[in-house]
Amino acid sequence: MIIDKLKKLLPEKNISKKSVLAFVIILSIGLFSFLAFYIYNQYYPKEITLGLITDIHAGDQKYREDGDDPANNLFPSNYEKNMLLALENLKDADIIMTLGDNMNRGGRKHARKLKEIAENYPMVWTKGNHDKKNEFMEILSPQTYYYVDKGAWRIIILDNSEKYPDAVDDMEEHGRGYIDKDQMDWLEKSLKTRKKVAVAMHIPMLRRNNLEELRPDYKELEKILAKSGNVKYVFSGHFHVVDWNKKINGVKYYIIPSLSLENHEGQFKKIILNNE
Repeated sequence: MIIDKLKKLLPEKNISKKSVLAFVIILSIGLFSFLAFYIYNQYYPKEITLGLITDIHAGDQKYREDGDDPANNLFPSNYEKNMLLALENLKDADIIMTLGDNMNRGGRKHARKLKEIAENYPMVWTKGNHDKKNEFMEILSPQTYYYVDKGAWRIIILDNSEKYPDAVDDMEEHGRGYIDKDQMDWLEKSLKTRKKVAVAMHIPMLRRNNLEELRPDYKELEKILAKSGNVKYVFSGHFHVVDWNKKINGVKYYIIPSLSLENHEGQFKKIILNNE
């Protein structure tokens, strides 16, 4: 018996089996508490560090002038150097999330290179309007919308990179930003969790020329996110030059600037998600 063996190991005193049993129970409780504490902190750390990278635009193009803003100039062919720089600065992150436009003009060669560069990092990939769906799903992520649970947080990735079925060029963002009914239904189900939630989507829900104004087509989505009660953050990219955040109806919205932006190459964001 374990108790008899323990009695032999203890000093020669008048020790009862009850005393030894009590000692074993106390020791077991202590060990169990230590293990429980260790496991809890492994799976539910006090905070999660989230790294954000967007609009890499990986490709052969050396210089990309994009849009009416004279500052909106990118260096797509520098993506390897810029990505390595950002990842080195995010090496302590629990999750590193791209916010779309991983590619510049598509191309499996560049998608594979991105995957290779990031293979030792905890990556989560978001699809952007410059990412070709078949290449994205084949190389970067098998799904374009999905979620990842980490500790007390659920990270939901949405795909709003496609055009509306009736899109015309003079629509908001040339008609891009479409989320179909199947994805919206999936989102509402995915929000039914006790976890806190952060949402990523490539195209912002705010208007490019007036960040104080919600896009009309996203009013219903904004209501769903706010009503859920557990959505704390929404992260987007797409605008390249915009570095902005604001709390709207209890949800903190971020727009992140491009990794490949002239005079800001290699830039990233680091956000601490608190579990308490």
